[in-house]
Amino acid sequence: MCQSVAVYAWLYPVPVEPVTVLDEDPLLRHAPCDGSVLAGSDRPRDLDAADPFRTVARLVPPRAVVCLATAWALHTHAAVPRPVDVVGGDATPGVRTHDLALGPEDVVERCGLLLTTRVRTAYDLARLAPAGVAAQALVDLGWPRPEFDRYVAARAADPGASRAALLSAAVLRSSACGSP
Repeated sequence: MCQSVAVYAWLYPVPVEPVTVLDEDPLLRHAPCDGSVLAGSDRPRDLDAADPFRTVARLVPPRAVVCLATAWALHTHAAVPRPVDVVGGDATPGVRTHDLALGPEDVVERCGLLLTTRVRTAYDLARLAPAGVAAQALVDLGWPRPEFDRYVAARAADPGASRAALLSAAVLRSSACGSP
């Protein structure tokens, strides 16, 4: 009778403790390799998505400025696209660098990150992004047309500034009238 109990001992429930540190479990120790956990983190990516600033801060090189689609996402509290767009710093995995001339008035600090201002983000997307993306960014960032047009006019010599002005005239006029 004692032998039969020992044979079935594995069926009895055993209390299980949650794993709190990845190094404690050999299966989780290499979780960053499959991309489910960011390197240097002990939290899965889907939990980190709740704090996009912290997620982006892990990827951004020191003194780099977040720009374009990533800045748009952070300004509007949308999902952060990958790769992360930055000005300055070295190219690293998950980061795309851009050569944009930024002045101190074009940069703001939020949650410990340097990113382009809302108007500069809208301007760069209007100049450089595909028309549909740029139009949506102008609407999402909610910049008043007269102020945006003054910003564009001050930078008329920049490549793509005329495109930004035309897009502003089309998109911001139609959204002011209530049409899509």
